[in-house]
Amino acid sequence: MQIKENTLLFLCLPNLGIIDNWLPVLWELKKNKEINLVCVFPNPKLVAHLDFDSVLIKLANEVFDKFIFQSNHGEWLITSEISETKKLNNENKVDSFFQKKLFLIAKNIPLVRRLIRNTENYFNNIQRKRRANHLKENVLDWGANKGQVTGILYDVYTEKKQFSKVLKDYFTDLPKFSMHHGIDIAAEKELKDTGNSGKTRNDVTAYIFSETSRSFYKKRYGLSDDHIKIVGIPRHEPEWLDFIIQKEKEIHNYSPPKEEYVFLISRPTGGSEVSIERRLKSLQDIKRVVLDQLNKKIIVKLHPKEQKEGLYEEVFGEENYRVKWEYSNLHSIVLGDHCLFAIAFTSGVVIDMIVRDTPSIELLDLKGIPKFDNAEALRDQNGEPVLMYRYFGLAYGASDYTALKKHTETILQNRSAALQVLKKNYSALFPLKKNINMKIAEDIISKLETEH
Repeated sequence: MQIKENTLLFLCLPNLGIIDNWLPVLWELKKNKEINLVCVFPNPKLVAHLDFDSVLIKLANEVFDKFIFQSNHGEWLITSEISETKKLNNENKVDSFFQKKLFLIAKNIPLVRRLIRNTENYFNNIQRKRRANHLKENVLDWGANKGQVTGILYDVYTEKKQFSKVLKDYFTDLPKFSMHHGIDIAAEKELKDTGNSGKTRNDVTAYIFSETSRSFYKKRYGLSDDHIKIVGIPRHEPEWLDFIIQKEKEIHNYSPPKEEYVFLISRPTGGSEVSIERRLKSLQDIKRVVLDQLNKKIIVKLHPKEQKEGLYEEVFGEENYRVKWEYSNLHSIVLGDHCLFAIAFTSGVVIDMIVRDTPSIELLDLKGIPKFDNAEALRDQNGEPVLMYRYFGLAYGASDYTALKKHTETILQNRSAALQVLKKNYSALFPLKKNINMKIAEDIISKLETEH
């Protein structure tokens, strides 16, 4: 199985969130019958995170002609169905068990450890040959397919990441089109180094969300004004949002819940901005306000990279699941449409909420964390270190229980007025352009035709 001529490669990096941003543009590109769209997962871990029941993944399966990924064993594999990726990528569980147990037993016996390694390498070589024979229809040779690719869709931010470098040698001279993987508002204040050699690049066109980010892209990536397009947030085009909601109804037989609830936008713990201890405190504050005082249900949507760690069960009560709280895999737009308000630990989804007339509170305490609480930190009107969504006023900001309770009361007392504050800040940053996804697709096609 190989790549067809006139193929655009979509690099799914650094995470699955980039699919959400690019999908409405890809949908428009798909209307051009001469273009083939191929999705590439350079990081094997992303395949493991795929949720085939997600509306975005189901739509991705419709829009892409092929899916390419680097397996856990190092091969590049290609398939026509996204659901085949996990099956092809399955690790050999016996080898993993063999390695862990024997190394544990022999950890203090160097001679035995060397023997185990040699034995393991022998069996791994046999397994690799068996896999190569079994997967010969799915193995991809990038060198043999280089001439079929006409352009790259990606996030320029990922160029220096490990998994982008694997492909860099093949596609250095191709035109590239960038859109950020989240809803980013990169400001010059966040620029700590130029990130480029000072040369102006002409091989990348960046579709950025706000004029605020222009200077950042020029200095960090060496892009000229001609190669920076201010497009607002393409996934906020009203027709696309209506399409997503309709697809959720068709796929999941969705209907709005009858009971009132608060939408909780989750995020993995253990990162630089949130320890498990801080997350537990935030969850306890949420429980106190939403479950105990308001007596409202909580619907939790996990981040694409997030695994269930038991924290929600511990704080909200496993016995209360589906009674006072529950997880949901529905699209954030659908969950945000019918909630009282949303709470996020930090997420671009709070910006999605604004265009669906839902106010959000960002609950995040960065005080005392050197990476964020320093001389260069973004700070709110109270002098607290914050991230960009709070800095630009796209969510009400809370670092503790007192602020969370205050903003909750503000929203519930006059939801419309609270929302208008956020909408005003949104409008100051992001233009709303009619048919923007079609225009971006047309711009890409025009540039590809110019190149060839």
